[in-house]
Amino acid sequence: MCGRYFLNEASTGYKRLADRILKNNLSRSTKKHQLNEVFPGGDCLVLINDNNTIVADVKHWGLQLNKKLIINARKESVGYTKAFSHMNKPCIIVANGYYEWDKQKEKHYFSYNENGLLYMAGICTDDNFVILTEESTRHYDIHTRQPILYPAKDVGEYLQIK
Repeated sequence: MCGRYFLNEASTGYKRLADRILKNNLSRSTKKHQLNEVFPGGDCLVLINDNNTIVADVKHWGLQLNKKLIINARKESVGYTKAFSHMNKPCIIVANGYYEWDKQKEKHYFSYNENGLLYMAGICTDDNFVILTEESTRHYDIHTRQPILYPAKDVGEYLQIK
């Protein structure tokens, strides 16, 4: 599961990414995105495939369903869940780390530091996204689910860049 994540604009990884996006005019949005501790329901930075180019966009984190905000989707059932049938585009959520809560409601921060950034898999529409999760392999004692993480070199493949 991923209930919040952290994105620090002062981090080296974020600065490099922002520099590349601005330098190459690779942004589809002028909307501001959340920084620092990022909460569900807000506007967030994501990477998407736009004509076989990785570009930055700002999308709303979550899908409103029966007055409930759905923020994550299980990778093993997302293809069979009617609620996600219209969310057919892959996206990458950029973060420095993410938070999980244990059974005692204590918050734990996880960062694996690839150039200061994590690349979490998501699915999206033109406006919204959810984070894809899988069975936890890193911190099962804290939470049974975790976001699907990709190394930087595999982001283009996940986004289906040809």
